[in-house]
Amino acid sequence: VLDDIALKVKPSDAATLKRARETSPYGYVLKPINEKELYCIIELALFKHEAEKKLKESEVKFRGLFEMSFQMVAMLTTDGLIMEVNRSALEFIESTIEDVQSLPLWESPWFDGLPEERDKVKNMLARAREGEFVRDELRHVSPERVISVFDFSLKPVTDDHGRAIFIIAEGRDITGLKEVQEKISLQTKELQAINEELNATIEELEATNEEFEAQNEELIAAENELRRSEEKYRSLVENINEVIYTIDRDGVLTYLSPGIGKLTGFRPEEMTGRPFTWFVHPDDLGGLMEDFGDLARGAVRPSEYRIHTTTGDYRWVMNTSRPFMKAGAFNGATGVLTDIHEMKLAREALRESE
Repeated sequence: VLDDIALKVKPSDAATLKRARETSPYGYVLKPINEKELYCIIELALFKHEAEKKLKESEVKFRGLFEMSFQMVAMLTTDGLIMEVNRSALEFIESTIEDVQSLPLWESPWFDGLPEERDKVKNMLARAREGEFVRDELRHVSPERVISVFDFSLKPVTDDHGRAIFIIAEGRDITGLKEVQEKISLQTKELQAINEELNATIEELEATNEEFEAQNEELIAAENELRRSEEKYRSLVENINEVIYTIDRDGVLTYLSPGIGKLTGFRPEEMTGRPFTWFVHPDDLGGLMEDFGDLARGAVRPSEYRIHTTTGDYRWVMNTSRPFMKAGAFNGATGVLTDIHEMKLAREALRESE
């Protein structure tokens, strides 16, 4: 047992000392062995071994969360040099970590051909370096030269003295949301024009009280309709709650985060142990089963489908999942469900109003 945690070394044995430096044991015991010293050395060696084990486990958990995120995430030095980038960010530019590691963030492919965005990044890094959390909207460019808008932030991680030791960069694609907001803005202008016309009509009808009352009832009804319309569009910019889940290789749910209750009304324990097909709309099962088969072969892509709730209704969600492979075989998956129901309804309302 002693050889597993500590290396016995003779004070004059140079070869053994050299081997000790190469193997990096958790402790050293000098001959002749003193019982009290041996006890202390074993305790310290066991403590170091356990601490190193916990550190490795923590690193594995961090890597899993880092890579599972659907957002684009990167770790930077305080000078803005790229240390780590998650899979979502690399897939956006169709590159590997070796292509971007150690590059200044503003010179990376995400900002290729976008000098204004590069200047923004430099300014944001200067502020983050001083300990400030910085957030702005930035444009990113894909290899196909498609420009997307991202909610981009820099968060400094500081030491005990408040000095930044590295910086976390995060980007969330809000291109679709911006397009909806632009449509909402156009609809608002049109509604404002209608409202101005109605106000002008009110002024003209003030001369006759009876006519004014009749017109006033129509205006109240119109204003109520406008308010309901505005509430539909406003829901598009509300926060989207996400649900994390895991399934085994047979598609049986093994874990659901508490957010599933807000999304469907079901408690996590009511859904675990059931196949994921149990709560999917029948019309969406065909495409979803094809996606599941592709996922088992390693293909990763987002999908949209409907899930039923405790009230008997169905809600639209966007699913993003990644396979878990064991010994080269599919052994399950981890995924994220995002509620896009209101956005779906809002888009339908926009199409109808246009």
